[in-house]
Amino acid sequence: MKNSNGSGSICKLKGKRRKPWYVRATIEFSNDGKQIRKSIGTFATKREAQEALYNYNKNPLLYSKKTFKNILDLWWSAYTKKVTQKTTINTHIYRMRAFESLHDRIIADIRLFELQELFDNMTTSWSFKNGCKSVLNMIFDFALKNEFIDSNRVSFIEIGKKEKVIERRVFTKKEIETLWENLDSKYCYIILILIYTGMRIGELLNLKNEDIDLHNSCLTIRESKTDA
Repeated sequence: MKNSNGSGSICKLKGKRRKPWYVRATIEFSNDGKQIRKSIGTFATKREAQEALYNYNKNPLLYSKKTFKNILDLWWSAYTKKVTQKTTINTHIYRMRAFESLHDRIIADIRLFELQELFDNMTTSWSFKNGCKSVLNMIFDFALKNEFIDSNRVSFIEIGKKEKVIERRVFTKKEIETLWENLDSKYCYIILILIYTGMRIGELLNLKNEDIDLHNSCLTIRESKTDA
């Protein structure tokens, strides 16, 4: 059955081929009314070719050949306009290094088993894997919303159960008294500050002189991991 004018064309190539069905789509018309076509690809069966042409006409962006890096850059540009917290930005930059092997891949061609393999090969902590999965989900969700892909299967990636690595223990009153008795060591001061303020080590290290008010006995944490 002949396709309607402007919807593209399907033809069978000569010779013995693994994918003999060739698909072209009409992207625009020239000034003299001639169709300007774009190659969509070759397919093993006529049905696959028809589905490809239908999907292209429905959403040409699926065949835009955007790479994972193209989409990552678009998402990152939009994301950093909304989120400006330095610690969050730096954490995500570190996590995105895990996706470098995907950079040159056409994002619409990346399959779930490839993403699963990427996470299976990670030798990092569960928390790091979970953070990477969260970032990857945002990237693929951005691609889906903007119609560069037709589904987001990142939620199906399995990272295993969280294993408790650190057994946290509260300092006893006696231990704190011991720290006070050994203030000649600079490290005792650091531990006591962390105990009494509840700061994370990174928050302590990010403090600047102007953040400390000795007159009013207080300090200001300007960069934190969470809003809380």
